Amino acid sequence: MKARRVLNLEWLFARPWRVVAAVALLVGLPVLVIGDLSANSTRQQLRDEQLNETTAVAARAADAVSRRAESILEQLSLSISISDIRSALEVGDTARVEDLVRTFHRRMTGDIARLFALDRSLDVVTLDPLDVALVGKRVGQHDLLTALRRANLRADGALYSDLYRSDAVGNAPTVSIAVAILSPRGREGPFSGALLAELDPGRLAAWVAPLLVSADEIYLVDRAGKLIVRASAPAADRERDLASDPVVSAALAHRTMSGEAEDPFGRGRHFVSSVELDSLGWHVVVERSTVVLARKVDDVLGQLFWSRLVLVLVLLATSYVVAAALREVRRLEHREQVLMQRALDRMNEQLRIARDIQTALLPKEVQAPPGWDIGAYYRPAADVGGDFYDIIYLPDGRQGLVVGDVTGHGIGAALLMAAAMSTLRGEAPLSASPGEVLARVNDKLCAEIPPGNFVTCLYAVLDPSSGTLQFANAGHPVPYVRTSGGVVEAKARGMPLGLVSGSVYEEREFTMGLGDHCLFYTDGVTEARQDGEMFGGPRLKQLVAEGPCGREFIELLMRRLEQMTGPVWELDDDITLLTLERQG
Repeated sequence: MKARRVLNLEWLFARPWRVVAAVALLVGLPVLVIGDLSANSTRQQLRDEQLNETTAVAARAADAVSRRAESILEQLSLSISISDIRSALEVGDTARVEDLVRTFHRRMTGDIARLFALDRSLDVVTLDPLDVALVGKRVGQHDLLTALRRANLRADGALYSDLYRSDAVGNAPTVSIAVAILSPRGREGPFSGALLAELDPGRLAAWVAPLLVSADEIYLVDRAGKLIVRASAPAADRERDLASDPVVSAALAHRTMSGEAEDPFGRGRHFVSSVELDSLGWHVVVERSTVVLARKVDDVLGQLFWSRLVLVLVLLATSYVVAAALREVRRLEHREQVLMQRALDRMNEQLRIARDIQTALLPKEVQAPPGWDIGAYYRPAADVGGDFYDIIYLPDGRQGLVVGDVTGHGIGAALLMAAAMSTLRGEAPLSASPGEVLARVNDKLCAEIPPGNFVTCLYAVLDPSSGTLQFANAGHPVPYVRTSGGVVEAKARGMPLGLVSGSVYEEREFTMGLGDHCLFYTDGVTEARQDGEMFGGPRLKQLVAEGPCGREFIELLMRRLEQMTGPVWELDDDITLLTLERQG
């Protein structure tokens, strides 16, 4: 029996075309047929993924709108509870009411375009910004005001309006939030008046606009099915009646929808998901184009088809070669595998050692002194990188902050980084002058590292008690400091480390006040690019001026980089960030 199997194999491999035919029938044909049968399954899977993503975006958009609306409601309620506006309305002290409304509006969020104080009759007592033509008149949505008057026995006494045209800004569309001012001492019952905040729908669009990176359209509709605002075009189609649209109609009937539907704005078929905002009575609708799915399906199925075809061709070609010289191919293949595995093992071992060195040198944790916050972020372009940062705890209670960048990346850069960091740690405690420390480190690196290699480095020394920050710069990107007067660049001149022996480094200092924020970074941030356009220093400076501080700033910056470069982001250079904030 064994001899017969050997003879059959010899007959098969005696002619290469026999092997090719056998592989084509036994492997190639089933691969092509099964691939076609799996196309529908792949299409349905991708469709389900798109629907799930659309539903998730809708949930986030609904949460964003609800949280902002609740914040406004809390501000209105708080203003009433901590002031004497009830008594001022009851006794008719108009001047006091005007002063309170102006104070309330100044302290409230910028989402409120106009703030009204209404009396028991729901007539305007005053508003901010002031328009004397509206004093003594009725404003807002009639149904809202009537409902508010009827709700005067409720503990909260708060209502949200549908879209209506405001008398305060040239009959422009708006929505409002009204809070009843209740007092059991009122002569006409507990209702003493109300605070009514009109919101610009354009500001509502800003609440969900950040989510447009994950959707084609996000829009809000009121209880009557009228469009409040579209996030992609805040000024377009306001007040449009969408009640007959199938998606909006289902939403108004309190049926959450997640599926495919035609876009009411004439942009074709979309994946749609709607969420009802229970407390407001509004609805959020999110759309993602089905073109994205069609393109993904075409790409995926096309790639699968060509992959299957190439696989079959490779199998046939390999079968022909195997039939011609099976033993030699196996011998060469085995030898090549052994050599490749040895080379891969050596490379992996080198990478492991370099990663261990780098991991051991970078700080395990960042400890900020009391009243300060220090945040750090490191992301190498390769398995190991040339960027580094360090926190050096000096003997006199001060802290040294280090951010550096070694030429290149990979194993060589990691080793040079290790040399620079160990030299810095050795020299920092020996001198209170950052410029003198860099000068000493430079002289040592000039004698040790190969020509053509260098290190850019910024070294700063923080005195936590006084807020003084002394620093010197060895050719590193200039840090940004946000103060109450704006964002300034902390400049100091100096050559990169390891280039010119005997270099002198300029030393500067400034004092950080309460709330000041300082950002140290490497050029991997400013040089991140898409289609030739770099993120750049001006854009980073603007983000420092407008963004949050500390770790929240780092998260915001990385999101902005991903928005610019796209979701599939391969780094050209390492990225290192170090933030310093004085909190108290």
